[in-house]
Amino acid sequence: MPSIKNKLFQPLMILLSGNKALYLQPRGEANVSTVDLGAPHLKSMIERGSVATMGKGAPTSDLTAPVEPQSKKPKTQGGKRHA
Repeated sequence: MPSIKNKLFQPLMILLSGNKALYLQPRGEANVSTVDLGAPHLKSMIERGSVATMGKGAPTSDLTAPVEPQSKKPKTQGGKRHA
């Protein structure tokens, strides 16, 4: 059975298949079924890097993979406003 780990320092509520919800403590782990790994909300959290999958049946084991930084907005030049 695959397990997931919350990689954040805040609790998460993950929507699973069958109108179920999983409350995961900061840095906490939980076992989930392979069917639940296909839930859209859980998939998006795995893609964002908030949750890592590990164990048997897990599609990826990215627990040690670095999280890519999000693109930064370019800084604007300060100065006088033009009227």
